[in-house]
Amino acid sequence: MQIITRDDIDFPTLWDVLQQAQKVGLYSRDGKTHQVLASSNFVFVTLIGQPDKIAIKPSRNINEAMEMAKQLLKKEESRGSQIEIAETS
Repeated sequence: MQIITRDDIDFPTLWDVLQQAQKVGLYSRDGKTHQVLASSNFVFVTLIGQPDKIAIKPSRNINEAMEMAKQLLKKEESRGSQIEIAETS
């Protein structure tokens, strides 16, 4: 995944896309909760309460993005993170 920060020229555009993305789930590790979202072009991971950074991974379509997001959550669960799958995924 690529990390985009507020200083990046693409941050405002990606933030707008993230706001419209579908929530896939959450994972918590080391006292921090991350939100995993999917759009037609990206998988997003953000740290809840700190919108200064966005992790993104490109996808070809929403189905691929949803599958990648679910795989990411399963990987985090195998690492010992607490996960929560969104009802709409």
